[in-house]
Formats: sequence, C-alpha cells, structure tokens
Amino acid sequence: MLEAYLQQEHGASCHHILITLQKEKFTAASALYTYFLTQHKKVTLFCSEEIDPRFSFLPWFEKVRLKRPRQYDCEIVIEADALELYSLFTKYELRLNAKMAMALYCGIYEAFEALQSEACDGMVFAALSSLIQKGASHALCVQQLHKRQPLFRMRLRARLFGAFRLIEDAKVALLPVNLDDLEATGSSYEELYSTARELLNIVHVQEVRIVALGEEDTILKIIKG
Repeated sequence: MLEAYLQQEHGASCHHILITLQKEKFTAASALYTYFLTQHKKVTLFCSEEIDPRFSFLPWFEKVRLKRPRQYDCEIVIEADALELYSLFTKYELRLNAKMAMALYCGIYEAFEALQSEACDGMVFAALSSLIQKGASHALCVQQLHKRQPLFRMRLRARLFGAFRLIEDAKVALLPVNLDDLEATGSSYEELYSTARELLNIVHVQEVRIVALGEEDTILKIIKG
C-alpha cells in the first residue's frame, strides 16, 4: 500500500492522509510525514502509545496524536522501518530533504544498536553516508539518543548494574529485577531491556538473562549478543 502512494498511484485523490504507527516506527513516520507535506497534503500522525522522549528533537514529534481523528481520506499503517523506507525512497528516486534524512538516520542508527549490531553491514553504512550528504547529522543523533540520558534511566541503570552476576563461565549475565524498580524509576519494559543490553559489552558475556527477583526460574527476557 505504501509503495502505491509513493508511486502517486493513489495519492492524487487523498487530501488528508492519516499515518498510523507503532511507537517503534516514529522515525519512519516522521520522514513520511515530511514527504507528504512536500506533496501539499494534510497529514495526521496517530499512535496509541507515547513516543520515546529521546526522539523529541526530530520533526513532528509534537504532532503525534493519541486519538484517532474522525475524518481523513486515506490511511497508511507504517510497517516499514527506517532502512526499508529509505530503500523505497531511493527505489522511486524521491527527493529527501534534511528533515527526512535526519529522521531516517536516527531510525537506522537506533535499529542497529548504535551501529554495534552484528547485522550492521555495508548497505547500512552506505545508507547512512547518503543520508549525511542529504543533511542528517551524526553528531546530533549520537548526542540526543545516547549522551543525553534522562534521570530515570540513570537511576534504573544504577539499580540494575548493582544486582547482576556472571554465571556459566562468565558467558551469561544473570540480572534479577525487582519489577517495583520500574515503577520507582518511571521506566518501561523497553527501557529495562535496552539498559540490560549494555551488559553484553562485558568481556565474554554472550547472553543477558533477566529474571524476577527471588525467582531465578522465572525468565522475563533473554538478550543475546
């Protein structure tokens, strides 16, 4: 469906486009929002969940609505991630401006774990290089997503990193979690998993095993390097 709009096959009759997204797709939605504005469309962003505040520096963060509008001409449900959307823009030779490039760059950077993921290959770096040429800022992306941490994340990190231990010849980091800590620090499960992933940076650690405090047989999540 999205490709049809990008090819202008259905877009001509749509004056008000609703972009529906899951919070993980905000960067792609931001870029798409900008694209439709360049096509002189009225656009609404709808997400039933709060977007991660780390992305508040990107265009249209404040435009996301938590309630679906009653009237619109057509709806696009974002399923593509930032790299997939970049590939579609490239496929149809659509012009990317600086706002679109910045949103896509941040989405790709985040999806590939700050470029540390084993899935990060030449195609990813080529896409990022192209986006920088189109106006994306690597320095701004790193600063906003990794160097400016909210207070609750620092508190969560302190609690988590003080509780883990290494098992199975130091290949597994066992992380007991008191779920009350999430509420106490104002954190979500996604933030818990993201913070716990940092334990994979320890030498020899290949797996992070998150368990309920006092119930080591109750595995909440397994994160592998």
